[in-house]
Amino acid sequence: TTKHHDGFCMYDSQYTEYRITSPSCPYSNHPNADITRQLFDAFRKHGFWIGVYYSKADWHHNDYWCTEYPRTAREVNYHPEDHPEKWLRYTRFVHNQIKELLTKYGPVDILWLDGEWVRSPQENIQMESLATLARNAQPDILIVDRHVGSAYENYRTPEQTVPDHPPDYPWETCMTMGEQWSYKPNDRYKSTREIIHLLIDITAKGGNLLLNIGPDARGRFDKQARKRLEEIGQWMDINAPAIYPTKPIAPYKVDNLCVSQKDNQTYVFYLAGANEKSLPSTLRVRFIAQATAVRLLGRDSMIPYQFEKGSLVLSIPQRCRVSPPCRSAWVFEITDATLSI
Repeated sequence: TTKHHDGFCMYDSQYTEYRITSPSCPYSNHPNADITRQLFDAFRKHGFWIGVYYSKADWHHNDYWCTEYPRTAREVNYHPEDHPEKWLRYTRFVHNQIKELLTKYGPVDILWLDGEWVRSPQENIQMESLATLARNAQPDILIVDRHVGSAYENYRTPEQTVPDHPPDYPWETCMTMGEQWSYKPNDRYKSTREIIHLLIDITAKGGNLLLNIGPDARGRFDKQARKRLEEIGQWMDINAPAIYPTKPIAPYKVDNLCVSQKDNQTYVFYLAGANEKSLPSTLRVRFIAQATAVRLLGRDSMIPYQFEKGSLVLSIPQRCRVSPPCRSAWVFEITDATLSI
């Protein structure tokens, strides 16, 4: 990561520090000067997809926030229809930057465009030709045009919220782990339980979770954020089959139970209460009418069950209650389930 002062401070993957403060030694001569390439290569090395975030509004560009006019809002500070040549220059600038990002750095999986107010008719960025440019450069790319709902995007991104009901389009909740998108000292981070419950709720409704963590000036996560990630990873080590690659199925969520499905397996998530450390001795799942086997993820033995008045009733063994496989939420894998809504 980088930070600005009189020059630049650059930290590589081994946290070796390079200080370049003299104008006679421009940072562009540094072997790691292309930070975009450094980031992309680092993430690809670990098997990550590459997503490009790009803000359609650039407040540092004189053809967007023009120095001749006051800057009173985040929108362009002049009327593009009154200065078509200026707006055309800005539009070309945006298109050229997108072209550079999508042609110089290898495969890119997502183009994530922010700044929903930059749209037709007020701020016409020529989205049709921009999307065509992106897809010609990267045929398999997914495009997000935030909150616009245009014909050129592949999925939508509700922010800091989870829909009450499954939307009829692909979606991804954008949620901060803390209260801020950027790093804030002493930020209040959501508990591991809150984050896992968010992930389950979103999965049950057919969405993805984008979980944001703001790094500090040295590019490092707060120790609380790291702890949350470690605990989420421990939970996922046990319960990932109920998350990837499942599909939503009605009734999605009933009280503290959520459901997902994959092939002939139905997964029922039991969301633990704030002070709930172990499973109950009996669990009634009213929306499952038939099944051939039940297993608690993280335990090899099968869970005894019976049907009462069209509901699946699980008898949780004491060994599972005394020593549950994880915290925050427990998942039952139910084979050949018939759901009743």
